[in-house]
Amino acid sequence: MFKQRFLILFWSISVVLLSFFSFKYKDASSSIIAEVEPQKHAISFQKAVKVKEIYVVPGQHVKKGEQLLKVERPDLKLDAERLNNELQSLLSKQKINKVEKNNKIYLSKLERESRERKIFIEMEQLKIAISNNNQLASNLEVLNLLPDSIKNADKSYLEKRINMLQKELLNVEQKLNTEMNEAEQVYSIEDEILERAVNQTRQEIALLEDEEKELIQVAHVNGTIGNIYAQVEELVNPYNTLISVYEDNPTIIRALMSEKQSFQVASGEEVIVESTNRKYRIKGNIFEIGSRIIEYPDRLRTFREVPMWGRELFIRIPNESNFLNGEKVFVILNGE
Repeated sequence: MFKQRFLILFWSISVVLLSFFSFKYKDASSSIIAEVEPQKHAISFQKAVKVKEIYVVPGQHVKKGEQLLKVERPDLKLDAERLNNELQSLLSKQKINKVEKNNKIYLSKLERESRERKIFIEMEQLKIAISNNNQLASNLEVLNLLPDSIKNADKSYLEKRINMLQKELLNVEQKLNTEMNEAEQVYSIEDEILERAVNQTRQEIALLEDEEKELIQVAHVNGTIGNIYAQVEELVNPYNTLISVYEDNPTIIRALMSEKQSFQVASGEEVIVESTNRKYRIKGNIFEIGSRIIEYPDRLRTFREVPMWGRELFIRIPNESNFLNGEKVFVILNGE
């Protein structure tokens, strides 16, 4: 009687254990153990910074847009001052260049006007001389005292001189136009060079202003503050993490497929992700397959004392999933 009861108890316990393990570890041919990868966002800078304010503490929940910390960059201030000085210098050169061009054109016009006045005055004097000579010649002709050859020679010389002065007027105008064109070309080239330099400097200043805005870092996601690796007034080297933020809604599952499992998986393949301790499952897609065999972390081993080795699989799940960061899950391959 005792043996019969013992056998019944033994088989009952065996059935319960088998049921438990079948639920706990699933079918090894179609599922693998995994964990929800914490989505960690690290706050760091490409240049050395000095921490001025820290607005959060480890474990604090933050919403997207909330301020995390404020830093200063001594090099940024010096660069901004240098670039602003360069910009003012370039703008001054542009103004000087424009003034010099206008002065050159103005002086050329003054020179032309002065030369034209002299020519007009001389032409008027010549015309008066011709008129006087004609009047004198007419009076002498009446008295038959002026030979025709002298009268004609005098008149011819004065008219030729007027013609020469008229040609000189044209030359003066052409010379001015040439000088103005040369001035425009020379100064336009200099203006173009200066304008490029001004635009480049303004772009660099705009980049610095963008960097200056980043000196106050805000949370880019809803999440929880992890570790804070710096203190106020501490000088931090480039690329060192200052604060870590863990996103509320994890979207990555890190799974390990045992090297003893022989089935094939492919990037883009759909899988089922199921919690190990509650009734919750969701579909996911494999987006990356590891290229080497690594050792299982203790938490994912079937028996912690027995080393296990496998290949990493990374699975993307929807943003609206209810999984928790670090939660253990089953990844069911090849359908449900």
